[in-house]
Amino acid sequence: MAYDGNKPADGGSLVSADIRENFRALKEDEIIEYDNQKNINGYVKLPGGIIIQWGREETGTTVNFPIEFPNACINVQATQRTHNTHEDNIVANNYTTTSFYLYTGSGYDQYCSWFAIGY
Repeated sequence: MAYDGNKPADGGSLVSADIRENFRALKEDEIIEYDNQKNINGYVKLPGGIIIQWGREETGTTVNFPIEFPNACINVQATQRTHNTHEDNIVANNYTTTSFYLYTGSGYDQYCSWFAIGY
């Protein structure tokens, strides 16, 4: 079923049943068709060209994105996952369309989760 934003109910206005039906159709037509990879390291391509990618990796390495950003990586955020005596600043830098470098301020390797956005 296709989304119909102009679908009026009797009397010329949308009623809750019509609204629910349009949202169901919108979900079926658009949300389910987003290109994605639902893994520990994955991505989703959103309408308008925005791509969100995520993953887990140990610091002290170059991390390759699951897919290449066609134009640019805008930002990468990383969070420490391991709990030990070395609580660190986790740094993600040297972004390219295919990878970034992940490291800690102290030099101790940490296991991290990361999140990137680009287009």
